[in-house]
Amino acid sequence: MTRIAKRATDLPKRSLWDKIRDVALTDVVVLAKGGVSEGSLAALEQQLIEADFGVETTMQLVAGVEQPASRGLIKTEAQFLEALRQGVEKALR
Repeated sequence: MTRIAKRATDLPKRSLWDKIRDVALTDVVVLAKGGVSEGSLAALEQQLIEADFGVETTMQLVAGVEQPASRGLIKTEAQFLEALRQGVEKALR
């Protein structure tokens, strides 16, 4: 028998990058002022752990975003995502 209506559990899960983009937008005011909030970093850490990146890799990726952010080098969503992308690429090598 085929179901016509889908259950909420049948909906496709959001991709890791969609979740990370949401983290980058968590605190738009902080990003607009030129920085990344601690809440955004904590949310990023949680998303990476939930995505099974592992604790060590997650800590390296978060640090890879946090360090340039603390120096004022990450001021936009694009810069946040680029720093994270570079970290993931480095971790995969």
